[in-house]
Amino acid sequence: MSLRISYQADTMRRDSHQPPPVTPGPEIIGLFKDILGRGVSLRVRVTGRSMAPFLRGGEIVTIRNVPGASLRRGDLILFMHPAGTPKIHRIIKKTRLLTGSFSFVTKGDALAGYDKPVRDSDILGKVCAIERVRPGAGADYIDMESLRWRAASRLAAIAQLLKTEGYSPALRFSRLIGRIHSCKRRIV
Repeated sequence: MSLRISYQADTMRRDSHQPPPVTPGPEIIGLFKDILGRGVSLRVRVTGRSMAPFLRGGEIVTIRNVPGASLRRGDLILFMHPAGTPKIHRIIKKTRLLTGSFSFVTKGDALAGYDKPVRDSDILGKVCAIERVRPGAGADYIDMESLRWRAASRLAAIAQLLKTEGYSPALRFSRLIGRIHSCKRRIV
């Protein structure tokens, strides 16, 4: 079952038929948590560009509450950023904590660095589907839980990891040389 949330500001931009982007406040986030906690899917419009080129803004994503244990590298998740704003970013790494809960390293595809670690208690849900509306041409539907898109998302996460960590052959060689020099200094 899906529920579409239409969150609109009081004023419209004169040059657009869409409302200006508005960051949901605590009341709306509370409503999101309540809806997702009841097992109902939530559909929201993406407004940011941090996931470009995969999400360019304007897409409608379907979000579902899932346990932290079922989340995998590459999944797109909606979570509460430490600044108090909701974000949709890709899981790059997953770590099981001593308490049995999980911690996730996330990153926007268009961003240079990682987000601060996200606890599974900060995750509102997982993006299960994406609708890209093309004016005059209908909409494209992406099932993020299909084998094809799960594999593509996992590969995108690995590519982001390699890009962010700087795993180019030249950089690896440079780091190796640095380690060798470091060892020589300790021996002498």
